[in-house]
Amino acid sequence: MSIPSFTESVNKNGYRWWYLDAISDDGQHALTLIVFIGSVFSPYYARARKRGLTPAGNHCAVNVALYGAPWRWCMTERTDASVRRSKERLSIGKSYIHLNERKISISVNEISTPFLTRVRGTVTIDLPDYDLLAVPLDTDDAGSAQHFWQPVAPQTRISVDLTSPALSWQGAAYVDSNYGDVPLESSFSHWVWSRSHEPDNATTIHYDVTDRQGNHSQKSMRYAANGTVTKLDAPKTHQLAPTRYWRIPRSARTPDNVNISELQTLEDTPFYSRSRFIETHDGHQQSTVHESLYLDRFDTRWVRALLPFRMPRSTRPVLLD
Repeated sequence: MSIPSFTESVNKNGYRWWYLDAISDDGQHALTLIVFIGSVFSPYYARARKRGLTPAGNHCAVNVALYGAPWRWCMTERTDASVRRSKERLSIGKSYIHLNERKISISVNEISTPFLTRVRGTVTIDLPDYDLLAVPLDTDDAGSAQHFWQPVAPQTRISVDLTSPALSWQGAAYVDSNYGDVPLESSFSHWVWSRSHEPDNATTIHYDVTDRQGNHSQKSMRYAANGTVTKLDAPKTHQLAPTRYWRIPRSARTPDNVNISELQTLEDTPFYSRSRFIETHDGHQQSTVHESLYLDRFDTRWVRALLPFRMPRSTRPVLLD
């Protein structure tokens, strides 16, 4: 199965995350959920790395973002005393992700910021019956690469069933995993990523990265419903409006004959934006989730001073029974 095992080792100063995003069938709700070992955007992990090699397992978190009404945002960082790992289950605090044959179940039990309300419930995602390979991000040579991205389920179905807040819906979802041996900001200046769900259950993914030396690389791939991968030519760059508050630059890559409309900002932070929009091609429409990440901004004192207000850290051991 292509999803990386929860027991695979993570180097000191490194990271591994499991990511999903989803949009409800009626378009009224969206969800992003990320499970981190080595929380890459943690100010505490960044500060510890400045002092030397730091165990990734001492900086773990479950990030839950609900968009629409109700809106919630959670990301409490925890130490290794609040983490349990087995081949099929990873528990961080009172939340856990469980792998069961061709399904992922995530039990969420977190506190949102800034209003300290409980977010509790279950998310279930179907996994495909094929496996996909990891793709190196910082070089084309997998043997020397330090950062990898691995699609797990490019387009699948999700069921969201929350008791707090009371919310249930089904929709289309995307799942992947990233992992690396060194911090993101040590290798990359910025990146732009997007995934588009097509009507025939295929998924198009664009990944543009710029390294610390200013070298730019780009990958565009189409994952068919059966897992077949095709490289795409995507020469057109759309300059999107920057985010409203933090003025994060946004651009999107597509083939020549694609138009973009209905841009909606989901996350507007000092160094990161998450957005959604509609792509139109020959009269067909497809939903796209997009992110812009600026690691130069993340790697500044003033940004890291702001982050604890949204990313508290708890050193008190808390484990699910």
